[in-house]
Amino acid sequence: MAIPESWRYTPVRDKSPYLPDWQNRPHTIEQIEAPGYGLLLGPISGGVVALDFDGAEAIDHFEQNLMPIEALPTTVMWTSGKPQRFQAAFWVDEDAWPLLRTFKTGPDRKLEFRWAGGQSVLPPSPHPETGNYEWLLDPEQVEVAELPYSVLEWWVAQSTPRSVPVEPAQAPRTVSEEEVAALLADLKRHYPTLGYDEWMRVSFAVCKHLGKQRAIDLMRSHYPETKAGEYSKLLWSNYSIGPSPGLGSVVHMIRQQDPTYRDHPEKKLKSAFATLRRAKR
Repeated sequence: MAIPESWRYTPVRDKSPYLPDWQNRPHTIEQIEAPGYGLLLGPISGGVVALDFDGAEAIDHFEQNLMPIEALPTTVMWTSGKPQRFQAAFWVDEDAWPLLRTFKTGPDRKLEFRWAGGQSVLPPSPHPETGNYEWLLDPEQVEVAELPYSVLEWWVAQSTPRSVPVEPAQAPRTVSEEEVAALLADLKRHYPTLGYDEWMRVSFAVCKHLGKQRAIDLMRSHYPETKAGEYSKLLWSNYSIGPSPGLGSVVHMIRQQDPTYRDHPEKKLKSAFATLRRAKR
């Protein structure tokens, strides 16, 4: 493994690019002579996003709205050396590229989705306060992972003007309980048991389409509770419809085991991307 060949860079000093029009002047790593270099983000580097966590507030916001940090796939990560500050690189589905923008969110906007037009300084570039940036997981150890679809869906929604209907996002609500039950039966065949993060993701997806009580009854019939009241505690206390994954996340899980798995009545994510692109024209 090594740094992806598609990545392009710009020279930096004190964390900042200094070339005129640097966003449109990509360099290969061999062309960088300055001691510091920044990764150009977005399509110019093959569709890479940097998730920038600027402290504990950013981590908490991500976990409250999306998923536990531990549930993210293993990927390339680095840090400035400051406590609880790090960045993680992910590949983004090409169909989503036109729909995305750099986006800051959370308390003091400390969680950032860094995208086209931006850059992130990579190790071992100098840092004015800590000495140098350092790898947490470097490209010699791990590959860059794909951004989870549930995170991508949420980011697309945040990047879309409110006047544009984000959902084919509401379309999944027409899926019947029988169709959801059939999907869960298919999931059960591929995943006889679910880890905690998978169980939470599937429960939230079913709840998003059927409501809390129907979701609890249906999930119990396919994945019985190990402790009484687990579903009630999860869905009544922690569920939030806005950022929760849809049934497409369940389909994606099955396709990880069976790439030929049939389409589900819920509109696929790529169809949603196409609809949003037409709306933005």
